[in-house]
Amino acid sequence: MAEKKGGLKVFIWVFSFLLVVGVGWFALTKFSAVQLKGKIDSGEAMLVSMTVGQVDAKKGDGTEWNPLYSDDTLQMGDIVRTGTKSYCELQMVNKGMFRVEGDTELVIASLIGDTGKMDAKIKLSKGQVAIKPKKLGEGEVFQVETSSAIAAVRGTTFSITVDDQGSTKVAVSEGKVSVTPKINAIDNAEKKGQVSKDSVAMLNEELVKAIDVSPGEEMVMDQKKINTMDKAIAQAIDEVSKESGPITGEKMMASKAEISGAIVTKAMAVIVSEDDLKVTPQEMVNAYSISASVVTKQNLTEESKKTLETVSEDKIVKDVDLFAKITIGATPAGAEVYLNDEFIGLAPVQKLILKDKTYNLMLVKEGYDNYTAPIQAGGNINIEMKVEAAPVALAPETNVVSPVVTNDIQTDVTPVEPDKPVVDKPKVDKPKVNKPKVDKPKVDKPVVDKNPIIEPDKTPIVQKPKAGDLIWNKPTGVSLSAGSINDPLYYDGKIFATSGNNLYILSIDGTLLKSIAISPNDQTLTRPEAGNGLILVGSDKGKVYAYKPNGDLAWKSDSGSPAFPSASPVGSGGVVAVPTMDKGLQVFDKNGTLKASVESKEVIFSSPIILKNGALLVYANDTGDVIGYDIAGKSKIWTQSFGIKRITYPFVGSDSVVVILDRSTGMLIGFNPETGKELWRNTIADLKSTEVNPVYDEGYVILVNASKTTVYAVKASSGSKVLDKDIKGKISGKPYVTKKVVYVGTSDGKVYGYDLNTKKEVVKYSPESDTGEVSIIVADSEGVYSVNETDMTKIQN
Repeated sequence: MAEKKGGLKVFIWVFSFLLVVGVGWFALTKFSAVQLKGKIDSGEAMLVSMTVGQVDAKKGDGTEWNPLYSDDTLQMGDIVRTGTKSYCELQMVNKGMFRVEGDTELVIASLIGDTGKMDAKIKLSKGQVAIKPKKLGEGEVFQVETSSAIAAVRGTTFSITVDDQGSTKVAVSEGKVSVTPKINAIDNAEKKGQVSKDSVAMLNEELVKAIDVSPGEEMVMDQKKINTMDKAIAQAIDEVSKESGPITGEKMMASKAEISGAIVTKAMAVIVSEDDLKVTPQEMVNAYSISASVVTKQNLTEESKKTLETVSEDKIVKDVDLFAKITIGATPAGAEVYLNDEFIGLAPVQKLILKDKTYNLMLVKEGYDNYTAPIQAGGNINIEMKVEAAPVALAPETNVVSPVVTNDIQTDVTPVEPDKPVVDKPKVDKPKVNKPKVDKPKVDKPVVDKNPIIEPDKTPIVQKPKAGDLIWNKPTGVSLSAGSINDPLYYDGKIFATSGNNLYILSIDGTLLKSIAISPNDQTLTRPEAGNGLILVGSDKGKVYAYKPNGDLAWKSDSGSPAFPSASPVGSGGVVAVPTMDKGLQVFDKNGTLKASVESKEVIFSSPIILKNGALLVYANDTGDVIGYDIAGKSKIWTQSFGIKRITYPFVGSDSVVVILDRSTGMLIGFNPETGKELWRNTIADLKSTEVNPVYDEGYVILVNASKTTVYAVKASSGSKVLDKDIKGKISGKPYVTKKVVYVGTSDGKVYGYDLNTKKEVVKYSPESDTGEVSIIVADSEGVYSVNETDMTKIQN
């Protein structure tokens, strides 16, 4: 009995101990979590918001690398590295974000200073990182240091790359970045006693000046050239200090120009002898040229533009409590992961998403069926993808012959094709007989005194044409090269195109229906637009023409002013609006009667848009102002400036959202057409100065980059990019979109179709030989129609 009591005491003691430890551990964990959140909110720690592939981290004084996951935190001194084809996103909550690309290693040197203000300093030893900090406050610092340069910013969007040789590339899409070559000669001279501590800053300011990198530029600081410059400055300081003693702050204050000039002159002899630097003695007279000699500048490359698009202010986490982690995996690995149509990365992916929001997940991998499902934050998802079913070969339809009844005998004719439906036997009123009654001797076959039995078609099974197959190719009888025509129009089953003073109408069977030479012959027509059941074209002579789809002229008018050739008239809701050079906008009814003159002191370069069944007109003037105009009331409703100097692309959109594109930056802005209130903005730097007008259909805006190699699709409602396809060629002509499939043609006659839902290529046509560039491309449910200079080609859709 005593033993039992003793055992009970031991049990109670152990249970009590574990309970105390457990409560203590819970309290400690809770305290640690609260403490960590405080560090994140204050900026003392960074939050990992997404990881794709292999991402590791270690403490600055540690030796072990550990996997890094979304929802982890990083503090000052921590080191991050990414594997090949991997990346991660890091957040300074409510302050800025980083996108760390593959094969990168960086150190978080500092985040905040002693005063609590931002003092962010990142040391990048190799690889690439794209950065978007918010605009800095007074006394705040944001720097990235490499082996060859120091980049300082004040609220911008930029990327910085260190290559295998140690050279540094800085690319900028917004704001300005000041980049200073990293020269060690002056610090080393201080250690040797050649310069005093109080003169170091002054010498750096005189000899090593920062280079500004502006939006749309990228700059490379060559490590080899920096090493040469470093050596030259070190040698020059050594000679000057030997001639006149150590360089002190007092000497610099008294004769700054003479001392720096002496150093530059002596360094010049070393630098100009280096073939790599290519600097003349005259250029070296200015100390700034020492920095300039190691720099190469150019416009942003396509690769840099795409990297910069991965970071934006709307992706900066503002409140960590609103987010939770989700892990998305796929078998096999490497599937494309989309959330709400936005490409995230290749599975496996870990990402912080909003807790109270449902996302549409889609996984895409060639050779497998797409996987889609709604998801919310929390938990792990691992999807085993199903192999895509192979297409089944189908036989063409054949004539099926009905059963023939002869001498009361029913004879069925059965087609040989296994895929044909079973043919019902006709009902016969006579009673069924097993054998025919005949007076003649028995014969092997019944006597047929009606039409003979028709044998079934023995045509071999032929596979139906698949998407991208050639159906036919025909000459059009007219020259329609891409450079000679304006944006074409597909309407009422016909193609309309203008060139010079001519309007061409083609059927989709390749026939030229009409060629209309519109006088005067020296005018240039705008691109055709459809409205109110008519085809509308303007001209640089101030004329406006309305044609019926069959090519008959419905009416014409004179706006009283030359029109900007790329600003077409538009029609909708029974009205037509014609932009002009100095008479504002002329508004006609559908019969060509002038209804209103919308005055504007500035030129109108872009085509307006008519909404709300002809009640609302939205247009822009040369100052960049966007105006909402009440057509019936003949009055302005609102005026809004979006910070764009000149809007030249046509307005596109719907009654709920209108989208404009800024030529100078590639920025897209969506706004409410009834109020002018901005709804969103998104910059795709790749679109800067593109020659291709935006195309709108069913809530999507289709765009082509300036180099005509990539087609984009953006949701008009949110600005989110849902398609980004590099076609590995040059796009020619205007894209066409219908039923959420985007079609593009290329300069070598190829045709591609991309599904906006699945993100997959659904049509690909490659001609057997180079047929020349595609000038027009349209599509319907039966086919895709591609026009080059002289021919039309029909391709299976």
